Amino acid sequence: MLCNADAGGTITYSGCTYFCSTGTSVATAKSANNTGITVTAVSDWAINYCNWADYTFVYLVVNASGSVVQIIDADADDDGVPDFAESPVVNTLIDFDVNGLPPGDYTIQGFHYRITPALNAFSPVPAIGTTLSAIQTAISGGSCGALATGTITAIVLDPIIVTLNTSCTSSCGVPATADQYYVTISVTGGLPSELGSGSYTIGGVPGITSYTYGSGTQYSSAASFSGTCAITATASDNNNPDGGSTDCTDCAGTATVTHLSCTGPTSIKVVPPGCYTAADATAQNALAAADPTGATPFATWKGAIDYVNANPSVTTINFSPGY
Repeated sequence: MLCNADAGGTITYSGCTYFCSTGTSVATAKSANNTGITVTAVSDWAINYCNWADYTFVYLVVNASGSVVQIIDADADDDGVPDFAESPVVNTLIDFDVNGLPPGDYTIQGFHYRITPALNAFSPVPAIGTTLSAIQTAISGGSCGALATGTITAIVLDPIIVTLNTSCTSSCGVPATADQYYVTISVTGGLPSELGSGSYTIGGVPGITSYTYGSGTQYSSAASFSGTCAITATASDNNNPDGGSTDCTDCAGTATVTHLSCTGPTSIKVVPPGCYTAADATAQNALAAADPTGATPFATWKGAIDYVNANPSVTTINFSPGY
């Protein structure tokens, strides 16, 4: 019997192909993460047969190992004519349900195949776990089916992981006062991890509103203790790879850390000029002298020794590399 299976070529679509995850699997389905992938046309496809209802059209979602993990119906009225070929055209929303799928790349490929009569139906019938190679082998062996030459790549992003800690010293070793502390933060995952570049929008961390991917641990400005015992930071990935404003919803992550109880320092530090604000040694020493906790770093030996002489509780003078 003549086989009229034809899945077409290039897929024309709109929408976001980046999906958010929350760990080794995704907590919510496609609709909660972006506006979906809508197919509007497939090239090189035409109705060239009469027995339309003997066929059906689906989209196969295939993982990196070549196994089918989802099968998406693309023939809503079951008449054998794909939605994109209906008159008027039905713009198919590819309901790529990422719930339970691990982060990674997934290939979405159209598949047109015969379903009746049973004797001439495509075999093996596509199912979850079927390999793409098995389908290709069946087609090569004469089973009535065809794969589209064009595909869509959908990417389930790595989860956004926010690493949050508190510190009693700044990035330059400046001790916090008894009623203050510093927050350290680093972020991975989401779109920047996929692209190898980009930034995250940060909330809840004093003095930090943005984090550049790959920049390592960042220190906040000095934060004062509040009535609560913890601080929560949020990070979102500005998930907008194509420059549009509405295609993708930002992926996000959070972390909470308990305030570190900082005490007055028992040591002081001599640090490079870039770590303090005073313009010269005299001004810097004057600034240090006005700081009863010793939190201000010292640019000179003299400034440090003078402070130690005036504050016997200090038992250690530390020196940054190069001093």
